[in-house]
Amino acid sequence: MTRAGVEKDLCRREVVVFDWDGTVADSVAQVVQAIRKTAESLGLTPPSAETIRPLVGLGLGEMLQQFVPDFPAERHAEFLDTYRRHYFGNRQRVDIPFAGIPELLQALRAQGRRLAVATGKSRAGLDRVLAGGELGAFFEATRCAEEGASKPDPWMLQSLAEEMGVSPTQMVMVGDSIYDIEMARAFGCASIGVYYDTGTLLMLQSSEPDAMAATVVELGRLLGCA
Repeated sequence: MTRAGVEKDLCRREVVVFDWDGTVADSVAQVVQAIRKTAESLGLTPPSAETIRPLVGLGLGEMLQQFVPDFPAERHAEFLDTYRRHYFGNRQRVDIPFAGIPELLQALRAQGRRLAVATGKSRAGLDRVLAGGELGAFFEATRCAEEGASKPDPWMLQSLAEEMGVSPTQMVMVGDSIYDIEMARAFGCASIGVYYDTGTLLMLQSSEPDAMAATVVELGRLLGCA
């Protein structure tokens, strides 16, 4: 399919599914910092930011297995609880969306498009940021990795499709990591890779999304909101 054909197809997709950290919310630096503080609190050597950043998008348990593979399974819950304490601190944390994201979501909804989230965040974490911010009302359905399976397993997209009553050909996945693109491919839906935060250009190119966007404005154009 030509580039023009791909873009025309993306504009027709009824359901747009967004990753959260690094795609909707400018929150990856906070995720990295919280993981490093968690490791330090538990007496572990904190992994470098360069090690953590490419893994953002996986479920937190899967990330832990990547950078501390010998961490005892019986202490995983302790790690997750400590991480949440560092991420949210003593206040109701609200993730800040990238500039232009609220307007893009509003424009998509005005077109009659249906929006969803598929994220590696915990359910408690996602619900907290959705309830505390301005974006929650835009999304019809959400899925978190801990509820089924982490990316790149297609479970989250399959579950969203079942709830929303659509097929893979009616959906497009938007994300900043190779795991988002691989999940979309495994499910059989279209994908757009964004690289305005964690996802580097070369990494996303290697995963071969259907289209790529360097800015929120470009993402809007690909989705027919320019």
